[in-house]
Amino acid sequence: MAAVNGHSTAYGSSAGVERHGGGYLTVRETADVLHMHFMSVYKMVQSGRLPAVKVGSRWKIDPEALRAWMSRQSQVQRNWVLVGSRESTARSLQALLGTGHRVQAVGFEHLRETIAEDPDAILLDCTVDAHAALAALDYCRQVAATSYLALCVGEPSAELLRDALAGGVVALLGLPINSQHVEQLTGCLRSA
Repeated sequence: MAAVNGHSTAYGSSAGVERHGGGYLTVRETADVLHMHFMSVYKMVQSGRLPAVKVGSRWKIDPEALRAWMSRQSQVQRNWVLVGSRESTARSLQALLGTGHRVQAVGFEHLRETIAEDPDAILLDCTVDAHAALAALDYCRQVAATSYLALCVGEPSAELLRDALAGGVVALLGLPINSQHVEQLTGCLRSA
């Protein structure tokens, strides 16, 4: 994670804004700064979650507005839910994420209530019960408004990967969760 005005952020650093020179940033340049896919940034701009102005047919992002947005994001508490995971995995993730994040471990049977709380990220553990995790993934894709879904896998089988990807793109994280996974997770997590 990088720092913005003394705060850590999952979206890169405000120094990345300066690298792009003066003037407004394109969606692709903003994606580079935020370490995100350009389509994710485009969707955030279209939905109004990221400040931008439309110039002709293109979106442009004011560097000062982007810096302010990044600073606000670094101060927002993120709610993470590990579904079907061992409590030790939740404790490890909490330790790696640090303050500003709340990690909750719940069983697959509590998924509906958990989604109602509108978490920022839902991580589904395939190592305990792969079939339940895939069913939960399908359910989340249908009803969850969460920004981020990921499957936590040990050594995934080809069948598991095929079934997981059949419904669309999903992030796959190896277990045990380490600092590289946390960087990947926080880099991909978008503003709710």
